[in-house]
Amino acid sequence: MSLSERCSRDSPATAPAEVALKEALAIEREARAQAFRDKASRESTRVRLPALPADTEINPVMETWDEILANTPAAREEGQEFAEPPMRDAEGWPIEIRSRDPPGLHTLSSAGANAEEDEKSRLQAPEQFLLSKHDKLSLEREVGHYITFVDRTFDGERYVAPPAKFVLHYLGLKTSKAPRVHGVMTLPVVLPDGGSPFA
Repeated sequence: MSLSERCSRDSPATAPAEVALKEALAIEREARAQAFRDKASRESTRVRLPALPADTEINPVMETWDEILANTPAAREEGQEFAEPPMRDAEGWPIEIRSRDPPGLHTLSSAGANAEEDEKSRLQAPEQFLLSKHDKLSLEREVGHYITFVDRTFDGERYVAPPAKFVLHYLGLKTSKAPRVHGVMTLPVVLPDGGSPFA
């Protein structure tokens, strides 16, 4: 038999004290949980939104997402050479830049032009950067680079994925204010003074 059970049996007057103890413990636990949330909020580099119930109205959610994604600084993924913001093609479909190695090609050298180059010494052809359309899975990952969906718990919080229907709706959001991109330029850009606009 626990101490609280013995106290309740031996002295009914201890019941209010036990209730007060439970309330004090609950307040302490909530204080720790809130401290965890506050710390996570300060350290987060992404916009934090509450977790979305699946039956939430679509339009307000799309407006919030687009306001964030169309105006946020570009995020740079691990392994990326450059940062790129969320963007859409001319038809309004979400896109990203992906690189591909052209098959069966190699870089032309002076030795190769004179048929003096050994196949094993050939240089690989430069990778090609192409605009590639997002699907539901890749768009969900991109949204996750900029927005954290937070579900409050007794001990603090946990991070959850948005319901799939919101990702599908954002795929087809033709009124998005995200930048429109029509092509990828890989040639060097040299200004009249000899400098680069990206320096």
